Amino acid sequence: ILRGLLNWHQDDLPGLTTRAARHGVDLRGPVVLAAVEVDGNRASYVLRQLRTTSGFEATLLDEIDGLLIVLSGGSTPGPVRELLERRLRDFGRQVTGVVSESVSRVAELPRVYESLRRCLGLLRRLERTGTIASEAELRAYALAFERLGREEIGAFFEATIGKLLEADRKRGSALATISRSCSLGA
Repeated sequence: ILRGLLNWHQDDLPGLTTRAARHGVDLRGPVVLAAVEVDGNRASYVLRQLRTTSGFEATLLDEIDGLLIVLSGGSTPGPVRELLERRLRDFGRQVTGVVSESVSRVAELPRVYESLRRCLGLLRRLERTGTIASEAELRAYALAFERLGREEIGAFFEATIGKLLEADRKRGSALATISRSCSLGA
């Protein structure tokens, strides 16, 4: 079902909608998509673990392109992100994920999937493994820095807000600390 939904052609959408409904996911309403990268090509293992835990009853789960893909009905991403954080905590830094905003039209899922993959790439380059992040906080950076490495991204932030960060460090306020914790600059 997920492969068909994430394909740009989305062949047999009525059939996919019927099959998703059997799993408790209503594709006529808003949905939330998540992509999770698991170190060591262990997405299949994590997928099997999630299928046996509570909280994923009305959710589609699959492994696509080496990623664990999660699709759940809902108008807000918070519950999906919280559930993933709770259930994947035991895997520590081996698991990195990105959760989309609410997607109102199923036709948008292929575009959202590509954005999630870009965001995962950015997290990897910034060495922010072990987190479940929001697509909304990363989308613009992932698109802008898609082909840049960690050093180039750091150089960009130093060139654009370096003076602000330096003044902040001297005053001992929180901007530099926040920037470092987000791995987007300092």
